Amino acid sequence: MSKIKSEKTIKVFVYGTLKVGFRLSHSTEHLRKNAWEHEIPGELYDTGFGYPAGYFSPNSLLSIHGEVHEFEQSALQRLDSIEGVPHLYKRRVIDHDEIGQDIWIYEMVNLPKRAKLIKSGVWED
Repeated sequence: MSKIKSEKTIKVFVYGTLKVGFRLSHSTEHLRKNAWEHEIPGELYDTGFGYPAGYFSPNSLLSIHGEVHEFEQSALQRLDSIEGVPHLYKRRVIDHDEIGQDIWIYEMVNLPKRAKLIKSGVWED
């Protein structure tokens, strides 16, 4: 059972230009209630367009390093707009008991052919 609907606030995992201090962080700082570093199993790619793409899997041997940001649920519309949902990225929930609540994540719909795996799992803006 998803815990998203029963929460006043939501948690969103960001791993690229929305991280605190990165290029687009100003676009959500007025909405962000809290943020902390975190990592989730998955693979991070450099798309070649100035922003990354993450693909999340609990079975991955790699991790994506990013931040968990806490927002009011109403912020999802703004985040979807920034992330280009549904054409560029899709949003989905992952069950992540480590922090006691489900987390929203954004995954790219179609990975560009020129994308390169970032083995460190860390996006540098």
